[in-house]
Amino acid sequence: MSLSSLKSNKDFFNLVVNSLDNIIFVVDRNINILEYNNSLLESFKTNEKAVLNVRCGHALNCSNALVEGAICGETLFCSTCTIRKTFLEVIENKGSIRQQPISKVFQFENRRVQKHFLMSAKHTRYRGEDVAIVILNDISELAESKIKLEEMIIRDDLTGIYNRRHLFNELQLLISSAKRYNINFSILMADLDNFKSINDTLGHQMGDMVLKEVAHHLKEELRDTDIIGRYGGEEFMVILPHIDKTDALKCAERLRRSVEGLRVDGLGRKTTISIGLAEYKLGMSMEALIHMADALLYRAKDLGRNRIEV
Repeated sequence: MSLSSLKSNKDFFNLVVNSLDNIIFVVDRNINILEYNNSLLESFKTNEKAVLNVRCGHALNCSNALVEGAICGETLFCSTCTIRKTFLEVIENKGSIRQQPISKVFQFENRRVQKHFLMSAKHTRYRGEDVAIVILNDISELAESKIKLEEMIIRDDLTGIYNRRHLFNELQLLISSAKRYNINFSILMADLDNFKSINDTLGHQMGDMVLKEVAHHLKEELRDTDIIGRYGGEEFMVILPHIDKTDALKCAERLRRSVEGLRVDGLGRKTTISIGLAEYKLGMSMEALIHMADALLYRAKDLGRNRIEV
């Protein structure tokens, strides 16, 4: 059979379309799926009855469309649905889009799963009506790998909390917001007391364990909106958005007491931290703010350790 004959052969067309990993389907003005390939069924773990002539949200297991009593295209979330809006625009404007990145939460049995796609769509005529032929390229694994890589870049390898570079980025953003909206925030510089003696007498493995335990302990005591990172060595920075020095002092004291009560297996002594607390004042640079907190930290060290200086 010649190539031209194959191209006009329906079985050959079905073979090609159904062998592709990309999800392909045709959707009408009412967001009903009229045609599809096998990848759609495989990717969404569904069947022909649940897909053919069924609205996109229900056919693709959209988590919003599957809420009891919800109808795809008529819920509060549908107006912001990237997939639905794109279909309608392509059909209405008789246009096309190519490789548009989209993310959406889908329901698989009892699990909500976020998937990432590159979506292409093109207007065409099918059975006498305007439709869109859609291709979804599932890039979920690639997107998740990118997210993990980005997390690795901003995390300290040993403790898992943020690293110095990320702390600086967050401080710059907070200073910009403080200048624009005249809001308060404070930072804490906390340093483990007598840490060198742990490394010298018990070894670096014990020192690393202490750092990890203290970092985890500090993080557990903070709000979700607070930011903690390893500034360097045994020194930590805590950024407290929307907190003046009065409330920051209460937080610092809670952290100091928490670390003082921490017991690390094999250490044989209690851990303590010294803390310098600085409140941002309008017009301060990031360097000036950090210098102030650092100077207060070293004053706390000089005055006996296991204390806070403001």
